[in-house]
Amino acid sequence: SQSAGAGAFDLADIGRAYLGVYFAYSGWNAAIYVGGEIRDPGRNLPRALVGGTGAVTAVYLVLCMGFLAVFGFAALPGVGEAGTAAAVALYGDGGITVITSLILLAMVGSLNGTTMIGSRIAFAMARKGDCFAAAGKLDRRFGTPTVALWLQAGISLLLLICVPHLDALIDYTSSAMLITGTLTVMAVVVLRRQLPKLERPYRVLAYPWPPFFYAVSSLAVLLIVVLDRDPSVIVAVAWFALAWAWYRFRRGGAAAPDSMPEGRVSSAD
Repeated sequence: SQSAGAGAFDLADIGRAYLGVYFAYSGWNAAIYVGGEIRDPGRNLPRALVGGTGAVTAVYLVLCMGFLAVFGFAALPGVGEAGTAAAVALYGDGGITVITSLILLAMVGSLNGTTMIGSRIAFAMARKGDCFAAAGKLDRRFGTPTVALWLQAGISLLLLICVPHLDALIDYTSSAMLITGTLTVMAVVVLRRQLPKLERPYRVLAYPWPPFFYAVSSLAVLLIVVLDRDPSVIVAVAWFALAWAWYRFRRGGAAAPDSMPEGRVSSAD
């Protein structure tokens, strides 16, 4: 965005734009959360991550090129929701119904995937003693982590009630995902040092530069938006700091158990 004059830009706007793009790509790592239910994960997980991210990138670029072709670079920032605006510009009012229907269908699929993978996180944490023990229990009939699913639903509803604006909710969610993504990526570095002899069917190209570049860029964006005093981002950072402090307090410096009790989650959610 322009601020003081032509050609000037605001780092806070760049950081916030990055959060929006990051949110658009959310789910790129979702297959990892159900890795225990994937056949031949050493082969299929890298294919899912690289192939899925590549496909989303291609679709994203095609859409951006289409929006630029319809509105131009100067007019695009002022059209609002670009998909609906492009449909109206190309097909009239009838295009709104088509695009809205497609968006709703995409949201249903996204919500289904998010619900399934999100519950697995609480389930795995509970099995390690880092979440409520009940979240680690499976339904006797369907084999699904019912308590973990309801826990996720409760947290989601609480966020919807407490955060009044959609933009603020997206900023908060994007920041939270950015933090968890950075921690997850850096866990690769830590585990390679702690468990050097562990079998690794897939190795990152040009390691360790990709994880470090990811972490540095993510932390730079978080720093920019925090310095801009964005309340949603500050809440996300504070929440993770509190969670880390609570974890250290509960563990008392002890390491987590190395093994997880028997139990397999069903995909029939």
